Amino acid sequence: MQLDNYADRVEGLLARLRLTDDALRRRRGVYRLTQSPGAQQMGFAAIRAPSASAGQVIGAGVSFIPTLSKTPTGLTFTPIHATNTGSGPTVTAGSLTPWGCEITVTAAASGAVAWTGTWTTVGA
Repeated sequence: MQLDNYADRVEGLLARLRLTDDALRRRRGVYRLTQSPGAQQMGFAAIRAPSASAGQVIGAGVSFIPTLSKTPTGLTFTPIHATNTGSGPTVTAGSLTPWGCEITVTAAASGAVAWTGTWTTVGA
């Protein structure tokens, strides 16, 4: 890295100090706490309700680990198994944060509802 003025030297020093701190934390067993900007995160989600009415909305929380560097614009879902789900999953409006969100499905008919699948962040 080549720095050519005072402002760059300060930023360069801060970057080196941040990297050193991160390396020291990892040696003690603490992993990087924030996902790198632009890196997508993937995970597993399951929503179950043993007895739901037709049209009832059932939700579950999703945690992003590690924390994302910025709030994603949405999630894409890939179902593994679905029973009695009319629509969804969808992200609950206003619940999307760098730490996680709530996802919901709607029951198609009365009875047990189940949805399992994977999610991927979009625009994180």
